[in-house]
Amino acid sequence: MMADADLSRPADGRILKGFTWEDIDLPSLEQYRRLFMTVHPDHPWVTEDNDGLMRKLGGYRRDRESGEEGFTLAGLLMFGKFEAIKDPACAPNFFPDYKEITSDSDRWSDRIYPDGTWEVNLFQFYRRVLPKLQASLPTPFRLEDGVRRDGTLAHEALREAMANLCVHADYSEEASLLVTKYPDKIILSNPGVLLISREQFFRGGESVCRNTSLQQMFMMMGQAEKAGSGVDKILRGWKASRWGRPYPNELFRPNKVELVMPLESLLDPRILTSLKDQLGSPIDDLDENELLLLATAQSEGVINHERLKELLPMHPADITKVLQKLRRDGLLIAEGRGRGCVYHLNDGGEASEQMMQAMPSNNASSEAQMMQATPSNDASLEEQMMQATPSNDASSEDQMMQATKRKLSAQETERLVCCFCTEWRTAQEIADYLHRTKDHVRNVILPRLLKQGVLEQRFSVKRHPNQQYRAGREE
Repeated sequence: MMADADLSRPADGRILKGFTWEDIDLPSLEQYRRLFMTVHPDHPWVTEDNDGLMRKLGGYRRDRESGEEGFTLAGLLMFGKFEAIKDPACAPNFFPDYKEITSDSDRWSDRIYPDGTWEVNLFQFYRRVLPKLQASLPTPFRLEDGVRRDGTLAHEALREAMANLCVHADYSEEASLLVTKYPDKIILSNPGVLLISREQFFRGGESVCRNTSLQQMFMMMGQAEKAGSGVDKILRGWKASRWGRPYPNELFRPNKVELVMPLESLLDPRILTSLKDQLGSPIDDLDENELLLLATAQSEGVINHERLKELLPMHPADITKVLQKLRRDGLLIAEGRGRGCVYHLNDGGEASEQMMQAMPSNNASSEAQMMQATPSNDASLEEQMMQATPSNDASSEDQMMQATKRKLSAQETERLVCCFCTEWRTAQEIADYLHRTKDHVRNVILPRLLKQGVLEQRFSVKRHPNQQYRAGREE
């Protein structure tokens, strides 16, 4: 914490005693020079020798107060030999790792790590991993001034994310760089903590850097930003590809910062189909923000107001209204109160009492059947149903609508369903009887009654197209 707080002395500017040019991988420095000359062909630094270039980049410096000079931590991390970097005086925990996981298991199918076949430093790690990540991106054909351009905003976003991974890491932590590519996301993990808040991260425009010399090195080869626009470039690139919005996670002991970059759209047809299977047809009437909110709840398991502020381009008050609406519709279930309140999709479990409203049917025969099965001492329920009996004139219909606004308790709803389901009934028939939507009955009422053993299913397959329900019979 003290080291991070003193931004006037960047961590990577530390002079390493006893390190010489023997500890520098000269092929890496030459490859960097060629890349630098390609990006800045007329830059005055291109004429510098190795010693001069290293000094200009901050890889070698002289302390003006003490007169001490030597290679810096940045110089060894970027261009050093792996054995020298691992020295206790440098960065003993340095172990950059890339894993590509293509199945549901945690077993990797491709990996780049210090296996002795290449000189491991940040420059070589960056050059090997970035093409692996970018190869999975769609590359549309386009021409600019008669020249083919294969890069997209998403390619630029990955380039910026990889540079940030190397630049913002705390190499004194007991962890190292890790890049993991899954079929549906990329996670870039570096040791350390965020030097800005999550709000500042998403707002952009602020640059606080732990390793300014490393930042300079990546900037000079055209791979990083300094003016706080790096995150903007990442978010813009992913938005252009219509993928879920990248977001950071902080982990502790050891301290790590993860940047999660989804590789699928939250409104992908497969996700919408999955939502419809789980929640039913009401999602057909939802707008894009409501669908995005539900898709996030499905993919992340649980959401809260803070997460949605990062994800949706909406005012916080409007987010609150959407959450309340989806909760009233029975699509979301809330747990907790105040700032600790979280939401998850209604998976068919217990619903809140606010959702347990049952409207009686206007079918006379069904009502008569219910009245015959209802005990005579339940006067309140009989009276409520009688008040809701429809007639041909508008005033009677208005009276019925007023009566159905009264909430039925869970017990009363259970009694109505049991009285109606003396024979096998479909979810649609139960919904018509209760004057509720089929999806509310299927996702809220039926799961609760099945769980309590009040109802039984005719077919063991939950989503059987001809599924029917009947009140449980005593043996």
